[in-house]
Amino acid sequence: MKNYTHISPYRGFDSEDLDNGRQNNYAWSMCEFGDYIYVGTGRNLISSLATSMFPDLKVAIDFMSTNKDMAAEIWRYKKDGSLPMERVYKAPEATDKEPTIYGFRYLQKFKSLGVKPVMYASGMCKDGIKILKSTNGVNWFEVPNKLGKGLSCRSMLQYKNKLYMGVINNSAKLNSPSLLYSSYDPELFGWKLESTPEIFGKNPIGNIWSMAEFNDHLYVGTESKEGFMIWRTEGEEPEINKWVLVVDKGAGDATNECPISMEVFNNYLYIGTATDPTKLIPFVVPKGADLIRVNTADKWEVVVGGTPLRPTYPTTGMRGNALSGLSSGFNDPYNFYIWQLKVYNNRLYVGTFNAAVCVEPIIEMAIKNKHLFNKILEKYPIGESFEEVQKRIKANLSRFMSHKKSFGCDLYSTVNGVSFAPITQNGFGNHYDYGIRSLVVTKENALFVGTANPFEGCTILKFGGYTRGC
Repeated sequence: MKNYTHISPYRGFDSEDLDNGRQNNYAWSMCEFGDYIYVGTGRNLISSLATSMFPDLKVAIDFMSTNKDMAAEIWRYKKDGSLPMERVYKAPEATDKEPTIYGFRYLQKFKSLGVKPVMYASGMCKDGIKILKSTNGVNWFEVPNKLGKGLSCRSMLQYKNKLYMGVINNSAKLNSPSLLYSSYDPELFGWKLESTPEIFGKNPIGNIWSMAEFNDHLYVGTESKEGFMIWRTEGEEPEINKWVLVVDKGAGDATNECPISMEVFNNYLYIGTATDPTKLIPFVVPKGADLIRVNTADKWEVVVGGTPLRPTYPTTGMRGNALSGLSSGFNDPYNFYIWQLKVYNNRLYVGTFNAAVCVEPIIEMAIKNKHLFNKILEKYPIGESFEEVQKRIKANLSRFMSHKKSFGCDLYSTVNGVSFAPITQNGFGNHYDYGIRSLVVTKENALFVGTANPFEGCTILKFGGYTRGC
């Protein structure tokens, strides 16, 4: 499958303000609703993340904007191609008392009573999660919540007539109780916390990164310093102290910190992993993400993955050789995330985040902010000086490019879950498109692909479905 259409001729969608469009650098979320595909953007995410960690950081010029505007947007595209991209929502400007939403990390369609669908948008801001609701895709209203501060959401799922939401507490310890909420209708009934633990080992711990329905159970993936964990409900629905640990300790490699994606395919639950590049270590010792799968008997096995960088000894199974024969990151050490998984036309599609194009701006920021990068090296020691780390990073990139590997995200597909064919290994011809950030399959059998590109702004591509162009 190599025939695709760019449905967004302008980067970041905004044809009237290209600087504004460039700041829409992540297609952070995507959802089918009625006759349209909706896209929630993430604004200036690299620069905002970096300066939130270090307020005095001098950002690389690649990630700077002329008129920085952090107010996130929601755009839509009519699936038959008869209308261009149009903006349907822009977050209010920030004030001293009210921070703005700088990204919509999840969009989810939901039928609260099983009849009329609505759409919820999970907005992220410095003060916590903001939940917006729309019944028509044009008018959006904030739904008050009591989820606390310093939180974000990157997973939502309609399951057993409820809307479930996995919450990340950016200030909590990684072994803190997981925050899993459910609601029959968030506007009318609010949210119920489903995961207050009473017995350690019988309830999920750590931030929730992904969720899926599989084998009549709810599965959640959580983050841990010793590697990601996968939990499932004992019965069909969540109950306190009735959870089963399915995968632990990163499936044998603690570098697999986060279970960033989940998808059911051919009676297996596939899990894509991620490592945290903000710790700088992945650039010094690059190691790609792994792909794991779980069967209906809760036995897990490695599909893509090589020799562990930080070996662990899981209590839930033993790490074996990769079924595909591919090393971590599909043999690419800079594929730090297996960011998206989606079934389309009886094939599993796997999208990556490839960080290789970030090496030069990372080195630029290191040189401009030597004292701050020394703090990172103190927090995550690797036994080398600042100058030695720079040399290592440059040498790694030189070795990588000596094998003529192109920059940009990868997209693979598989018909059997083991043998993979590349759709692209160079960001669809644009090496600044470094990530497959969102994948949606529509009822017209089209696959929409949203990219992450902090250099130019994101874009949307379409495979299959309607033949009319935009």
